[in-house]
Amino acid sequence: MTAVGRWRGPVHTGDGRRTEEREIDVVGVDGDRRPLVVGMCKWTARPLGLAELHLLDHLAPYAGAVAAQRFLFSRSGFDEQLTARAEHDPALTLVTPADIYR
Repeated sequence: MTAVGRWRGPVHTGDGRRTEEREIDVVGVDGDRRPLVVGMCKWTARPLGLAELHLLDHLAPYAGAVAAQRFLFSRSGFDEQLTARAEHDPALTLVTPADIYR
């Protein structure tokens, strides 16, 4: 990986040709600017669930990240469904503040 930043751009809403501006919090690219890593960061009081993973998976292709490693960062952890999914998905990593400050 040669650079890390964020992506912001238009995403189709599903209503004809309408788009809305969306954002991916973390995008890591290689020397050819191909996204290798994408991630979303949420600082909420509730654990993240599958909806956040589905959103990231929906947005990633708009940033050119088709087969990227996915990261979800959460202040309050993750619900059981998302945790179970991550256990069986080698391309998904769940990160809490405790993981960062070990």
